[in-house]
Amino acid sequence: MENVIISFVIPVYNTEKYLKRNIESLLSIPNKEVEFIFIDDGSKDSSAEIIRNYMERDRRIKYYWKENGGLGSARNLGIRMATGKYISYVDSDDYIEGTLFATIIEKLIQTDVDVLEFSFDLVDANYTFIQRSRIPKNDELMGCVIPGKKWLVEEKKCGLVGSCVYKKSMILENQLLMPEGVIHEDMDYLPKVLWYADKYMYVDLCVYHYYMRGDSLVHNKNLRHNEDAYRGILRLKDFVASVDDKTKKDYYIPYIAEQYYNQIHIAIQNSISIRELYQRNEGLRQETLEWLSMVHGKKYLLQRIMVRLRWYRIYTMLYKFYTKIKDNPVSPITSRVNG
Repeated sequence: MENVIISFVIPVYNTEKYLKRNIESLLSIPNKEVEFIFIDDGSKDSSAEIIRNYMERDRRIKYYWKENGGLGSARNLGIRMATGKYISYVDSDDYIEGTLFATIIEKLIQTDVDVLEFSFDLVDANYTFIQRSRIPKNDELMGCVIPGKKWLVEEKKCGLVGSCVYKKSMILENQLLMPEGVIHEDMDYLPKVLWYADKYMYVDLCVYHYYMRGDSLVHNKNLRHNEDAYRGILRLKDFVASVDDKTKKDYYIPYIAEQYYNQIHIAIQNSISIRELYQRNEGLRQETLEWLSMVHGKKYLLQRIMVRLRWYRIYTMLYKFYTKIKDNPVSPITSRVNG
């Protein structure tokens, strides 16, 4: 194989229903200087057989099996196995626009950026378009090479882990591996990565399709969602101690406040009462009030009032009513899309 520019890391766990679409979209990339690293995280269905069948057709596919350890550990193994200059994470139930990656590769060669981000969209169970990610507010930033921290301060948003390509050396030098054994392993990933990216670029190409399937781990109902999301908040709070005051004030404080804001919504979505959430984590209520007081906005003010007065049932009813009349229910994914 020629010198590899991008190593695509695809964790797989019992996704036989979605793998063919995923693999065929990857194989539509015309460039030879890419590799597809499938990490089988202990699947018990026919995922391995499907991948091996495709391996016979295309030498760019590599397959590794490991005991089940979760998405983070599978991605980390993929990084270790990768030979490319860049890493791209693709979930096995999602798919890409392969022909557009030729343009992405050209941009990487021309600019030698640390992180290149592109837009993505959400599709439903019938692969019908739901909505596209928000493009930059400042048109002048599109297609420009800038420091990642400048993007954070000016745009105040991050996309999906899968909507970026990352220089492998930057990941390893700054120990930007995924936390393992958690569900929300990527919540604090991009906010950290962009801080270390001296050269960042956003291109307005919709390359990644995020499949909103109801039976995925992220959509299963249990308290672990809140616990793991909270651990992500704590990891990011530890990291923020090392950033400059302006980036902390302009980006990280609003981002962390948003995660506290979403803690309540994650609980409601998983049929957990807000009261139970705070009973299980005694400090969370006070932290929520503290961080919501640092940011402006009607939604934060409303939630802060409800939490302070302990009007949990009223807030839950308002939230359920809002998500019912809204076209797309609010979730950690859709909130990122909407910015």
